[in-house]
Amino acid sequence: MKLSAAARLLALVALVSFAAVGQQPNPVVDTTADGAFVLGRADAPVTLVEFVDYECAYCRRYHRDVFERLRKEFVDTGLVRYVVRDFPLEMHKNSVTTARAARCGAQQGKFWEMHHALLTAMRQDLEGVVAAARGAGLDPVKLKDCVENAKVNALIKQDREEGLRIGVDTAPAFVIGRSKGDRVEGQILVGSKPYEVYESRIKALLPPNR
Repeated sequence: MKLSAAARLLALVALVSFAAVGQQPNPVVDTTADGAFVLGRADAPVTLVEFVDYECAYCRRYHRDVFERLRKEFVDTGLVRYVVRDFPLEMHKNSVTTARAARCGAQQGKFWEMHHALLTAMRQDLEGVVAAARGAGLDPVKLKDCVENAKVNALIKQDREEGLRIGVDTAPAFVIGRSKGDRVEGQILVGSKPYEVYESRIKALLPPNR
């Protein structure tokens, strides 16, 4: 049976509408952009917030393939403020241990060194993070004691709850948006993507003269 022109038009409209629903952009979220683990200028026009699980293979791939290039091209040039938040996943048995280790590294003034060491370490259990600390030039005895006493757990929980509040449910996840003082308003990008995806998002948010 042949459809009338009107029926074919209605079917086409329905198909396009269905496709559009499936391709709607992520909603805009608003989250904090301050804290202890921030790189770049406070007045950078764009902010990128990374939610990380140090035991996550995709977080490690992002760090290996993308992070340093983004830092060189956008953070070091004053265009992007880069913020790290903890988002340990329950499926990873050492995710909280490694998050503690990063914060314990910060207590020795070497968060970014420990951040890198954890994301490139062969092991993420307690023995592994202590070895990573030693390799990064930290005091391994102090770091082990800090990790074992778990005093930083409340701060880790705070980061995770903020991620959940705005709709983060895995790692890595990123909020990339325009800076709003000590906050950022932007969209969530999930997963480890090619460098060009982050580059495109950032450039689209920069002022015309930058």
